Amino acid sequence: MRQRKQRTAQQRTKQQKKHKTIDYTLRGLDIAMIKNVAISRPRQEAPGKIPWCFPLLLIGVRKMKFVIKHEIKGRMRIHVSQYRMSYEQADTLLYFLHSNKYVTFAKVYERTGDAVISYVGDRTEMIRTLQQFSYEKVDVPAGVIENSGRELNAKYQEKQRVIKKLSAKKRIFIHMMETLSRGLGEVLYAEGKNVLIYLPEIGNAMLNAEDEEHLEKMLPLIPKAVSEHSIVTVTDRWNERVSEILGYHGSMLCSQACYTRGEPLPVKHKDIRQLTVEEVPYVAEHYHLGDEIYVRERIAAGDVFGIYIEGKLCGFIGCHNDGSMGMLYVEDAYRRQGLAASLEGYLINKQREQGMIPYAHIVNGNEASIQLQERLGLNLSDPAIWWLYN
Repeated sequence: MRQRKQRTAQQRTKQQKKHKTIDYTLRGLDIAMIKNVAISRPRQEAPGKIPWCFPLLLIGVRKMKFVIKHEIKGRMRIHVSQYRMSYEQADTLLYFLHSNKYVTFAKVYERTGDAVISYVGDRTEMIRTLQQFSYEKVDVPAGVIENSGRELNAKYQEKQRVIKKLSAKKRIFIHMMETLSRGLGEVLYAEGKNVLIYLPEIGNAMLNAEDEEHLEKMLPLIPKAVSEHSIVTVTDRWNERVSEILGYHGSMLCSQACYTRGEPLPVKHKDIRQLTVEEVPYVAEHYHLGDEIYVRERIAAGDVFGIYIEGKLCGFIGCHNDGSMGMLYVEDAYRRQGLAASLEGYLINKQREQGMIPYAHIVNGNEASIQLQERLGLNLSDPAIWWLYN
């Protein structure tokens, strides 16, 4: 008999606790009403039926739905019960809280859907205020959301998280890391080392999928513009599938080299200058992996540098629109004199001064360039990367 009474008391306590949480999980309910319900004797219902108290509890439903996760006197952390909180919604809720005379501090976290609130006054009144909140009813002044910087900061933080994940294999993922750190790319998908990056200014993309499941999640996210340009993959396992989706017919295997040492490189030949549009014909004549339009664009961007011997232009190097070093060329008559090493050393030192990690893609079979990277102390990736294009 004593054991039966103990079990009955335990069941009653559990049921009362369950009812007491309703004031946090149901929308816009009167606190006193719920407390009264909680202390009433629960009635057992048949399985599948709605508990007897629900019609009473649904009186006065508002739009706000939240759970109090933690609280102390004058401070609470709530979780807004919705699938996903947008940047605009987070700013709207923050404006609503800041506009309340009882709120002394508020911060809204859109990633978790949480809000931390410090307040003065009655706790019940604060909860009623939250229950009355609705995104549609808050009249936010023009410019508040646009100038909040929340979306920009959130994207920056996401990029930093992705860079940190990829840095474990820096030699393989340096192109992705630098694209994000230089502000050239946007993260479209990131889960572990499964990453999809889009470069909106040039229409290219970069993809790494550890397995087929993640690949299939990323493929629908690739913008249509990429099909007219190119995509970089870290492994050839998915080249056929990616080419099928994007309509590609060409591929190019490249070794990836990056310079991670702390000291600058020596530059033997000092007369290296930034080229101007007057040198476009010279560069376009000797650079065969891009047309004159591309050459003009790179020179106009200030990313192509020429080396001069006794005032004569006899070679050049450039930085591609994806951030990688390339376009290296030295005339036959001036080869084996260290001009290529001076050009690349100059560009490496220049990028290092700007806080970048210099990297380059060397087409498979270009042994002279591979040997140059090794002499300069660049690290080569294993495995190599693939460029897929139309």
